[in-house]
Amino acid sequence: MPKKPRQVKRGTKLASAPVVEIEETQLGPPIEYVVCPLCGRNRVMELSSERSAAKNKLGRIDWNFFDPETSAFIQIRAGGGRGSGFHLIESLTWPQASGQLKYAALIEDIKAQIKVISKLR
Repeated sequence: MPKKPRQVKRGTKLASAPVVEIEETQLGPPIEYVVCPLCGRNRVMELSSERSAAKNKLGRIDWNFFDPETSAFIQIRAGGGRGSGFHLIESLTWPQASGQLKYAALIEDIKAQIKVISKLR
């Protein structure tokens, strides 16, 4: 009979996972990532696989994918249940969202961050 999982009382501090020391000889080659200054997500700067090289695909970075006039800026989704994922209910473009008070603070935060970024050299 399998062991029953140990119950942990609420508020009990769990031991953190042990830190594993890795020797430099065990590491693969370094990989460079770029972090989006707006959202903090990161992407590999260059793909080094043979398949990517054969397709002349150098990386996953594309800064021109979002057209503020036509691209979805806000997406409203609903969960479809276990294993079904989230289903898109509605999308709003930047102009549509900017006309709604509940998105005003978000839009102002993004504009402020863009101003900070544009001042960088």
